[in-house]
Amino acid sequence: MKQAPSSERHLNQRRNGHILVWELMGAVWILVAGSFLHFAFAWSGHWRPIAAFVPVNESVWEHLKLLFWPGLFFALLEWRFIPVDLRQFVTAKCLSLTAMPVVLITLFYTYTAILTDNYLALDLLSFMVAIAAGQWISYSLLTRPSEARSSCMPGLVGMAFFLIAFPLFTFAPPHISLFEHKETGLYGIPTNRWPLNTTPTGLQGPGSTPMTCEALFHTPPGNLARYP
Repeated sequence: MKQAPSSERHLNQRRNGHILVWELMGAVWILVAGSFLHFAFAWSGHWRPIAAFVPVNESVWEHLKLLFWPGLFFALLEWRFIPVDLRQFVTAKCLSLTAMPVVLITLFYTYTAILTDNYLALDLLSFMVAIAAGQWISYSLLTRPSEARSSCMPGLVGMAFFLIAFPLFTFAPPHISLFEHKETGLYGIPTNRWPLNTTPTGLQGPGSTPMTCEALFHTPPGNLARYP
């Protein structure tokens, strides 16, 4: 009589360990794939069909794609190897994929409000913390069926929002800070038809040659000069 609970605990521990390994692999995948996706739009020659899936400028919003799409891809792969029912898995992954962008936005605007500027090291740290938070949520729900059942609707709503918002706001971004490319003051996909010296930012290339938005997106900050 005493061996049945012990055997069940052993099976649960093995299952949880299996899930933990997959969630850790997912965290590494999102970090690596997200890092490569950051440059994918430039590497593709600014191929617009992939714009909804990769960052097209340096706004905060565009960087959320680096979390969401690699995470979704890994979740589709992971499903075959995780021993839980479909509803529990979908709930865990929807909440995880919703939480990561929310955590990144919160961390970024919190630390920049305190320090009044953004720093690459803190941006990378925020990115990694967002991944860790999302994968922890996923692991927690995958190993606790009762919690997953009560969290289904928020995850589905969040997932639906991002699936619609990324394509929509890539091509029709709202003109608010979240979507603004800070170096140019512009929004959405860069275009070489908009010389930057005609915009309020007053940015020009070295010398006095007007620099286009597209050129700026690939120019190191040290090569730019700001004019009043």
